[in-house]
Amino acid sequence: MPHLHNSDGGELVPVATLAEKLLDPTFERDGVSILGGEPFAQAEGLLALVRELRHRNCQHILCYSGYTLEMLKVKAKQQSAISEILADIDMLIDGAYVEALADGAGVWTGSRNQRVIDIRETRRAGQIVLWGLILSPSWEMQNACR
Repeated sequence: MPHLHNSDGGELVPVATLAEKLLDPTFERDGVSILGGEPFAQAEGLLALVRELRHRNCQHILCYSGYTLEMLKVKAKQQSAISEILADIDMLIDGAYVEALADGAGVWTGSRNQRVIDIRETRRAGQIVLWGLILSPSWEMQNACR
């Protein structure tokens, strides 16, 4: 949630350096998850990171957002970088964390109101497709970022 994090905090890191660290070959992984604060609050930086990860052959990118996909699409009308991000990531976990809904949350969600959206299938279908409701060949995650 953007209001919980100081926008002046943190440390500036070049995108190439961040991608290099995220894809460090000494650690086994099947993709990259982007979260913390609100990634879409820095849409231009997030887009640069997604592009750099793709350039380095990372095939699976999951992004968390406190915004719903519907709200991100509205924001995308004012910030084209958001549209470009949504066109290039694979999965989106959307919705604000709600403490009262924490019990019974899914494996990747913090509260029951959050959705795990297969963005690739959503783009193909033209409607929201929740991950796990279909068997998607787009999620063969073995050796994705090697």
